[in-house]
Amino acid sequence: MTSPLRADWLQAVKAHQTQNYALAKVQFTQLIPYGNKDAAFNLATMHLYGEGIAVDYSMALAYFKLGAALGHTNTVEVIAQLQQNLDDTQLARADQELVKLQHVARWWLLPHSSNIDAVLSPSPIKREAPLYPLNAYRTGAIGYVTLRFLVDEQGVVKTAKVMDAFPEKTFDQSALRALKTWRYEATGAKQILTTRLDYSLNEELNIDAVELLIEQHQLWRGALLGSAQHQFLLGSLLQLLDTQKVKLSVIDNDMPVSAKLDLSAFRTMSQVTADFSGFVGNAEVRVAEDGTIIELLRTDFSDENKLQTLIGLKLTGTLESDVYRLNRSAERQTESVLVMPIMTIPPSLTARFWWDKAARNGSKAAQRIVAPHDQRWEHILVEEQDAEAMAWAGSRMLLEGDREAGLALLEAAIAKQYTPALELKRLLM
Repeated sequence: MTSPLRADWLQAVKAHQTQNYALAKVQFTQLIPYGNKDAAFNLATMHLYGEGIAVDYSMALAYFKLGAALGHTNTVEVIAQLQQNLDDTQLARADQELVKLQHVARWWLLPHSSNIDAVLSPSPIKREAPLYPLNAYRTGAIGYVTLRFLVDEQGVVKTAKVMDAFPEKTFDQSALRALKTWRYEATGAKQILTTRLDYSLNEELNIDAVELLIEQHQLWRGALLGSAQHQFLLGSLLQLLDTQKVKLSVIDNDMPVSAKLDLSAFRTMSQVTADFSGFVGNAEVRVAEDGTIIELLRTDFSDENKLQTLIGLKLTGTLESDVYRLNRSAERQTESVLVMPIMTIPPSLTARFWWDKAARNGSKAAQRIVAPHDQRWEHILVEEQDAEAMAWAGSRMLLEGDREAGLALLEAAIAKQYTPALELKRLLM
């Protein structure tokens, strides 16, 4: 896989370490629009110590303040010291320069409330499984394809584009063909949606092989060091693991990034069963060490359910979690209760965590992946004249009633020969 890079955090750091300050300054500066707090901090120190440039305490203070606003935690003391030592003229200039820098990084300094994922989407009423490509079947390949597409007023998929796929180009055409046959509930309005199609041969994913792949290519180490390309590829492998996992996960944002890779959350756990006659519905429960249910976290009993409570009942098997989800539908009352462990994992075991970091460190591919879910990245890509971002942002604007601005972006994407833009314009005009 490849990920087109322009500014790159790791390359900027290497340039700085080898005293190629001119290149370091250019690359750190290119990362400021992406809200990279470390780039702001490093530019501050370059101005503070005169690394490749004249010492400039006002610019240093401006960059330190920007880094603090972006979330850097090692700026309090140096900001206080500079503010104490600079005269009124220097402080006034620092404030002026800070205003300019804040404009460059403005999307990361405004309150963030826009999340495209939060928009209510129509439900699919017909979903045909994609055909497994013959070559992929022969080689045992598994993977996923994430697509963005336009649905018309009747729920028909009209045009689609692959956003992200792993492995590259293996399942793309299969996914596109399958998606074109889907139907969504008719809402009377066109909508832009995203979905992920997973490809598996119903065999257990070899976690050891994935772990070895990550270690061989030093993806975890490179990601921790700040390499955008390593972060991008690590995100893709974690997304692949997510498509195959047999557990439910809850992300704890307070959990730190581990210095050592640990994929145990993706490994198959020992089978746990629940012999609960009369239980029908869904429940999330907390259990004691012996498997006895001690707390109901969430319940959604069906009308056919005959149990008044699950408290005191016992799960059997080797427990490796203290929280489980139980499910048995009314149509499958004669079958066993499905028992799924719920694991608490750090954000660093999710693709989105590393794609976000790769995006801030300069990966254009990562920026395009996260843009449909975060309009801040969409704004940035549009400002950089990215054809793909302009086409889909323009389409969204047209759907929202901003005809002039939306059409202008579509026309700009067409001028850059982004093929889907032509189809989007035809469908939306």
